Amino acid sequence: MQRVKRVLYIDKSTIFGGAEECLLALMQDIDRARFQPAICFEQPLPHQGPFQQNAIDVHYRIRKNCWWSTDFSQSIPIGLGHLQRFIYAMKLWRILVRALPSIVHLNLYRQTAYLDLCIARRAGAVVIAHVRSLANQVPLNERVLSQCDGVICTSEIVRQEVAQISPASKVRRIYDGVSCNKYRYHGTREDARQVLSIRTQTFVLSSIAMLHPRKGHDTAIRAMRKIVKHKPESILVIAGGEPEESGGLEQSRLKALTETLGVAAHVRFLGHCSDMPALYAASDVILALSSDGEAFGRVPLEAACARRPVIATALGATPEIVEADITGLLVAATDSNSVADQVIRLLDNAAVCADLAARAEERASLLFSSQTHAENVQAFYEELIGASRH
Repeated sequence: MQRVKRVLYIDKSTIFGGAEECLLALMQDIDRARFQPAICFEQPLPHQGPFQQNAIDVHYRIRKNCWWSTDFSQSIPIGLGHLQRFIYAMKLWRILVRALPSIVHLNLYRQTAYLDLCIARRAGAVVIAHVRSLANQVPLNERVLSQCDGVICTSEIVRQEVAQISPASKVRRIYDGVSCNKYRYHGTREDARQVLSIRTQTFVLSSIAMLHPRKGHDTAIRAMRKIVKHKPESILVIAGGEPEESGGLEQSRLKALTETLGVAAHVRFLGHCSDMPALYAASDVILALSSDGEAFGRVPLEAACARRPVIATALGATPEIVEADITGLLVAATDSNSVADQVIRLLDNAAVCADLAARAEERASLLFSSQTHAENVQAFYEELIGASRH
């Protein structure tokens, strides 16, 4: 009888973002007859609830803030960051000794995880790092990657970047998975708009991403000047929370931009949205306009699952996800004029919208399902465990 292998996932995020969304889906879809998942957080935070609710073993390095774990934001005293990482690494060792995992899977690659990876190797586990960022966003480090038995890259462009920095590493491109059923709204478009207090006859564009300068919300706002002239009843919904450390500065900047451009009446800031199926169902067109590319990009796939056409920037891994003019429309980064032209094209042609959305949904279900993602990750686990025995 095959022994069940324990997998300990390490997640250090302070928010529930795309990486956590994908990890939760993996832990739900993993074959419990082969792998027993658990997760390690640095300390308890509100966004960790979904993991606890899904009968997943949760470990904490500490239960409450200590003087050395206080968030000093941008003014961390010299040496404190190193002390924090050392103490957290020692706390991880205690967890590893108790849990005895066969695999330690770092959910989000960071250079600061070097000590964690060294300690996991010392504990005898197969060590995996998941690279979910482009190298221009989170620089890669060969010293860190060399501590990994395997590296999972969330797209082909990321795989190529990792292979250049660390050619000796065992690297695998495994696309993130999306559960299509999760983003399908079980109700009418009018019902969804009522939930979000949007008038039925309004043309709705949705720019969905956290409030960060690189996410391209400003490009969407600039495009509204031209869109509103063509379709005065149009509105732009900006859906996404803002990291606490930014102190609301990004939303203030974007709101000031709407005033300067004279489109404030046509832009609505929704904040963090807990009902994504309703948001997609209420929208006519989805915008994903990152200014420096995405290592994967969930929004185009979520839009595909919800049967909504998407306009995205042709950077990073997005062209791997969105086939230009087949499953969506691609534009140059920060080109608000092209965004406006493509939006107007879609708003004037329902047949094009339907064709793009239908082909995108079919491709998403074939290539990017959460079940396919789980199967590919588990196959990589087995391969690495087999290699470690020789």
